[in-house]
Amino acid sequence: MRAPSRAASTTLRAADLLRRCLIEAAEGRGDLLGAVADYERQMFEYGAEAVRFSLAALPAYPPTQA
Repeated sequence: MRAPSRAASTTLRAADLLRRCLIEAAEGRGDLLGAVADYERQMFEYGAEAVRFSLAALPAYPPTQA
């Protein structure tokens, strides 16, 4: 059995976060560079968490022969 993929949910989360940050900038609640910086900061935090989760799951799912 393969490890469950979190890539799709992480990608959707990133897209939603970027959308929200850009809307804030478009509505004048911040500037564009600040919105992108906020997006990158938040993405780095939860992206690192997803990588740690994936690495921790590796021993439970040894490679299989094709």
